[in-house]
Amino acid sequence: MVAPAYSAKSPERVNLQYRQDSDSGKSQWAVYPGSGRLPESIRIATVFHRDDPPTFSWDTQTAFVADAPHLELAPPTLTILESSAADGKHHYRMLLRSERGAPDAMVFFPPESGLAAMRIQDQPMQPQPARLRQFLKGWEVYDCPTMPAKGVELSFELPAGKPVEVYAFDRTYGLPLEGMFLLKSRQFTATPSGQGDVTLVSRRVQLNP
Repeated sequence: MVAPAYSAKSPERVNLQYRQDSDSGKSQWAVYPGSGRLPESIRIATVFHRDDPPTFSWDTQTAFVADAPHLELAPPTLTILESSAADGKHHYRMLLRSERGAPDAMVFFPPESGLAAMRIQDQPMQPQPARLRQFLKGWEVYDCPTMPAKGVELSFELPAGKPVEVYAFDRTYGLPLEGMFLLKSRQFTATPSGQGDVTLVSRRVQLNP
């Protein structure tokens, strides 16, 4: 017997994203199918290609991307409040804020950045588990899922004399209205899961300790 791989009672996990890179001005639709194969109904909705190499270096899941309209969403800000150096370390106190009022914001630090002594709102953060760093290809992420309007303060240390480029993101849940065609193309044999469909806005920040 031959039966479909997915059905309404046992749907495939398929998440959709709208991504805006505020540095390049580039925007994308992204699809994450649990099977690693783009569903036919979504494939014909617009011109997709496999995200290879991945747009985000830490991404370990198979994704397909397509050009999307640029919506001029305000990017998150990561502002230096205080900066000082001592004993080969550079200490930063920074403010992470979502300028568009997103409920969730995060910062990604690259592998081998030498990040240490991370605190959020003056609360010490435990070092991230090796398994999580491995899953993110060595990147470290600090997420604030209940972002207040005024933002949150981060403080941390980096080795002196080593420039580090970090990524700041904010995230809202659901797609903009321009993505309605994608939502309609996801048939009853597929469903969002986990974080579900999201809108992401990113920017890069260069730190020169």
